[in-house]
Amino acid sequence: MSILPDYSEIQSVTSYMKSRHESSKSDENLGMDSLFILLQVISIIFALAERQLQLESVSAGDLLVLTNQSENAVPTVFCHMISVKKVVSPDYNLICEKLRMFLIQLTHASNRIEKSEHFKTIEDLISNSGDAGDLKTIALIIEYILWGPKDDEIKVMSVADNRKQAFDLWLNLSRTKLLNGLLFQPMNNLRMYTLANFLTNTSGQELFKLTKLLSTYG
Repeated sequence: MSILPDYSEIQSVTSYMKSRHESSKSDENLGMDSLFILLQVISIIFALAERQLQLESVSAGDLLVLTNQSENAVPTVFCHMISVKKVVSPDYNLICEKLRMFLIQLTHASNRIEKSEHFKTIEDLISNSGDAGDLKTIALIIEYILWGPKDDEIKVMSVADNRKQAFDLWLNLSRTKLLNGLLFQPMNNLRMYTLANFLTNTSGQELFKLTKLLSTYG
């Protein structure tokens, strides 16, 4: 099974964001696209770190994305001819600095993403991060923003007598919905894969903590 899409176009992240700037009517959707790209870049960083490798640069002009014309298409980051170096231990302070520059490049490609509250939250978190633990937390927060409960669902759960139990219930219902959906649509795209990974490896307790953390940025 491949989770790479049948793509109709391959372009740099910069070019993709510029085209999305022109075609997307929603600043929030544009911000979500940028966060999904960032989540993939962070995943690449950790995958390389497991092999004692580190990206020489994190440039929106060098990283490529695969896209297609499907209604549910998502930008899939594709690493081709990227420069890496062998390291004993990755320098996460330097990596976070490169990610800060990467976000600046995204905003230069589309200044509309800065209107997204979620993008601004992640931008603020990365500006104050400097180690692997920070980066893992940021990746989990991005997953929560992309795949977690929406604002109206959070409002309902926040007034429940047992809020942690309410988040467990939401998680179980979301897992059931995903499984039912897989009866009609195979897990053959990156969106479905990352959603399944989030729902499988997250607990109601973690969702509750992330909600409290993000509320400080509201």
